[in-house]
Amino acid sequence: FPFANLIYRTHPFKFVQVDVDESQFGRHHYLDLGVWSDAGAFVDMMLARSEAVAPTAFFKAAVADQKNWRAYL
Repeated sequence: FPFANLIYRTHPFKFVQVDVDESQFGRHHYLDLGVWSDAGAFVDMMLARSEAVAPTAFFKAAVADQKNWRAYL
């Protein structure tokens, strides 16, 4: 994506890359944090440490849209 740096540097979010190959960190765009780990193991650990939150209106609408889309297919 040729405009990645423009988007990543002009929006108020942090970019985190999880990769098992540390030589890949920041290879394609600017990084705020590189995590050297297997992505699946990292996600499993983050899910284990996370807390459930109430679904937002946006999330509920997205779930409803997905159901409509699946029914359409």
